[in-house]
Amino acid sequence: MQQINVAVPQGMTVQRIQVVDAHSIDLSSIGTIYPAQPPRRTDGLDDATPFVTPDPQIYGSSEPYPGKLVSFITETDLAGQAMAVLQLYPIQYIPSEHRLMFYTSITFTISGVDGYVCGDYLPTSISESSKESVKQMVTEMVTQVVQQVVQSTPVPITKHYKFAWIMPDMFNPFWVYMRQGAEKAAQEFKAKGIQVDIQQMAPIDTFNVAEQVSIFDNAITMKVDGIGICVIDQTAVIDQTNKAVAAGIPVAALSTDIPNSNRTIYSGVDNVLEAQKIAQMLIDANGGKGSYIILSGLTGNFISEQRDQGFKQAIAANPGTKLLDKQPAEFNRAKGMSVMENMMQKYGPGQIQGVFTVNDEVALGAMQAVDAAGRQNEIKIVGIDGNQDAANAIKAGTLLATGADDPWMKGYQAVYELVYKLTNDSQYTATPTINVTYVTKDNVDEYLKKFDEFAAYYKP
Repeated sequence: MQQINVAVPQGMTVQRIQVVDAHSIDLSSIGTIYPAQPPRRTDGLDDATPFVTPDPQIYGSSEPYPGKLVSFITETDLAGQAMAVLQLYPIQYIPSEHRLMFYTSITFTISGVDGYVCGDYLPTSISESSKESVKQMVTEMVTQVVQQVVQSTPVPITKHYKFAWIMPDMFNPFWVYMRQGAEKAAQEFKAKGIQVDIQQMAPIDTFNVAEQVSIFDNAITMKVDGIGICVIDQTAVIDQTNKAVAAGIPVAALSTDIPNSNRTIYSGVDNVLEAQKIAQMLIDANGGKGSYIILSGLTGNFISEQRDQGFKQAIAANPGTKLLDKQPAEFNRAKGMSVMENMMQKYGPGQIQGVFTVNDEVALGAMQAVDAAGRQNEIKIVGIDGNQDAANAIKAGTLLATGADDPWMKGYQAVYELVYKLTNDSQYTATPTINVTYVTKDNVDEYLKKFDEFAAYYKP
């Protein structure tokens, strides 16, 4: 860790630190880093102090520790110079990978508004030479920034909206990315005098339809101003969607549409086309030939059906290919691993050339199973979502590609369109444009930068 003092404009109250770029060196060969141990005797006498063993939950995590590269400690001043005191974390450890990263450079922005009152000015009685000496001393103590941006006066809040944000479960990082985009939009609206509070809700039991429907009903009863929902079963929430809209509560369908309803907004992509394109990339990597397996989501789930349709269209468009099997993997990593293990028992070496998966969590589970079976050289895998673990797997060469359908922008655009609808803004559109990035080894480094960029807005 390293603490630095960064010069900021006079009168600036620091509000946010955002990492915009970082470069690291991978020191993966170091082995396991163990927890800090209590003091032990050094005089040769018996010491009953127990060894602190690693917590499996912590040491099985794929999240880097510390979880941030820069943190704000406090704001201070010296001789008229305002300073932001920051803590840098140039070293991060990913326990599940035994991977240590040393950051050789970290680029970040500091933003704020007017309002800080300096409490330490030079006395007027000292000489000019003394002033210059103090000025030089202070300059050497602080880090000078490249660009300074200050909002001169806070914008008064004229409107305040509360949005319910309903997800299928509490675990998939995709929901975190959508929330980060939503919070970015909320911050931008606050700068315009519109406060948006986002309350995230999800079933305790993963992908529990009845529980999600109940949460939707409760949100309507709470008379929230808007609802964003990524549905588990699109047919189960049609009545709730229509009831909310009839009550003046706009509903944004996130990632998965709600056909045959009066939903206000669909913030998502063409899921059939995305699946068809990512499948074609895998087929092309196999020379236009091969036998393939689909690891789908849930039976009856709309986005599962759409992505399955896209995968099948790719197979149909390539006469040298065939579909061996299709099995549900329920959108989660553990299920993806177990289903893939079963598929490899059913289809021996040389029988499977590729796997199309409904999302990255399933892809990562399938990848683990393939690696454990030693069949990584014969079976290629693609995913959809663009989560960080998938991007890192692509960088490592264990996953071929993912269709990153911009979860950040899905959340961001949904919040914008909900506010536009509530304010009768002419910019409102029911189907905002969301672009898909097909992440491969050629563009993965650039894509990975987005995670730090959006983590500045929300981190669970």
